[in-house]
Order: sequence, then C-alpha cells, then structure tokens
Amino acid sequence: MSLTTGNRLFRRILVPHDFSDHATRALEIAVGLVESEGVITVVHAVAPVYSSMAGPGADIAWTPTPDMVSEVKVPKAPLETEMGSIKVLRYPELAKKIEEEWKQQGGHRDASDKKLDQCILHSDNRTPFRELVAVLDAISAPRRSVVLDDGRTAEMPAFSATFSSR
Repeated sequence: MSLTTGNRLFRRILVPHDFSDHATRALEIAVGLVESEGVITVVHAVAPVYSSMAGPGADIAWTPTPDMVSEVKVPKAPLETEMGSIKVLRYPELAKKIEEEWKQQGGHRDASDKKLDQCILHSDNRTPFRELVAVLDAISAPRRSVVLDDGRTAEMPAFSATFSSR
C-alpha cells in the first residue's frame, strides 16, 4: 500500500504491538496514515500469565520507539465489582493511566474538535472475554466535552476504540 502526504488522515494514532509480523505491518500502515507532524503511540499489552499460586499477572505497557513520546507501565490489578447479580471485572489503575496519558498526549482535546483519538486493542484469541471488556472499559474511561453543531456541549469518550484479535 502506498500512501501520499495528501492521504495522511490523523495527527495521533495509538497502535498495539505484540512483535508479530502483522503488528509490524499495522505499524507501517499507521506511519503512512499519520500527518507529518503527527505522533504514533505504540502499546504492547502483555497477555495474562496464570499460575497455580496466583491469579493473572501482567503489565500493560505504552512502549515508545525512538520517535515516540513516553512509556508507562501499568501493573495489571483487576478489581471485581457487582452490577446486580453479575460480577464485573475492572482495571481502575489502567483506566487512570490511560486518562493521564490522554490528557498529556491526546490530539483531540479541544471542545471544538469533533474528532476522537484512535485506540486499537489487539489481543490473542485466548484472552478471556471479560478481560477484553475490562480493558475496553478502561480505554473508554477518558471523557471529553465536545461542542455540537447547535452550540450545546456533550460529553463523549476521548477514544474511538477498535478491537483486533488473532
């Protein structure tokens, strides 16, 4: 795929990376989509490791390349809550760190800007669904105000999240 400067669509792109060939290709495509002054943030989410002694343990890392802005490692600290009779998994520390990073690095923070920052969650097919939902909830935690066409202000997620699995 060949992209010219005129086709570059985004100021900031969040790309997951698991060191696979497909992830590297996705990163190459992101480079073609980002504006010349844009920023690509690469996220490497380490799959949970289960042992007979302990529950899931992993870090979620914002892993920059030399051209990237920052790296933040977040311990995977699940919190189970109840919504009626349903037990729901949450990652409050991850949500907090994503929001902090977005406040510092997010490209679409101004209320007059209707675009959303992009986040792609890439996961292995073996990841339990409830963990994926918990991570997607953490990604949707950062909220922002947007001025609508009629002048009203609305709250909306800071990210447009896309889910990818292999």
